[in-house]
Amino acid sequence: MMALTPLGTEIEAIIAAVLLFMISGAVMFLCCFLLTHMFLFYKHHVLKRKNHDRFEDKSVDFNYAPLEASVTASEDSFCSAI
Repeated sequence: MMALTPLGTEIEAIIAAVLLFMISGAVMFLCCFLLTHMFLFYKHHVLKRKNHDRFEDKSVDFNYAPLEASVTASEDSFCSAI
């Protein structure tokens, strides 16, 4: 085997192995990073949709009873005096 640099073949092999190890570690880190962010985006989307559906249903379910107020003659005269 021919040496590419004056360092020698053993040193070149060690440098190549270290570089390949570090590059593969960086690739694995980036894959895990992207996968984690995709999962977090998915969970956020599902939670947002669930909350939207839950609040949308609640707004439809609220039926308030009509307020009945009886005005007596003394209250009517008091209101007209103001």
